[in-house]
Amino acid sequence: MQLREEISGRPRREELQASANATCSWWHHSLESTFDKIDWAWMADHIRIYAAYLWELCTAPVLPFEFVGVAGEFKGRIAELAAVGSAVGVGTLLTHADAFEAAARQLDSEAKRWNGLYRANATRDPAPAELLNTCIKRLSRVLLPIASTVKGTYGHDTFSYTPQSTMIPCLYDVARLGSTPPSGPARWQLETQLVRDRNRVSDALVDARLLIETSLSLLK
Repeated sequence: MQLREEISGRPRREELQASANATCSWWHHSLESTFDKIDWAWMADHIRIYAAYLWELCTAPVLPFEFVGVAGEFKGRIAELAAVGSAVGVGTLLTHADAFEAAARQLDSEAKRWNGLYRANATRDPAPAELLNTCIKRLSRVLLPIASTVKGTYGHDTFSYTPQSTMIPCLYDVARLGSTPPSGPARWQLETQLVRDRNRVSDALVDARLLIETSLSLLK
């Protein structure tokens, strides 16, 4: 559908600015997101996909999450920012990301193994599944705010916020170090902000690794 140039009597550009640059169509998240905006030809496939997704989440003995891929995304983004972010120690995060990746590989392997045992009726003991599922859920709560937000667990990023288009959005401003003069208030403020955010990332990666190691140590 072609986007309208005017919305409620205001030019589209003005409306976008007023709605935090919501780019998914002028009617998105509004009262005008009505049935006429639905592509009915795709609706049946849409429902089947989500039904299958929800069925697996609700019935899998061990939640179907994996974290090696998440660790890889952390490592890739940190490596990308390490050179320009050397002044605030971004490169030091690679050690923590490597350790998290190693732990995640063990967790993913154990989750897959136990899921197989449950599906084959080779065990009826619910304790391992409960332990793994608790670890997976807590791990997601540790990592998601760092992987996907700037504000963190208790903040609120605006809709379509540019840093959220990248991995580890709180480190988005690392790129500004290359164009910011090496001294002066602007540089000091930027470095202070980035050191704090680097520490947030470091804490999350360490906490994630420790959570996995503690959980696996209790697994029978």
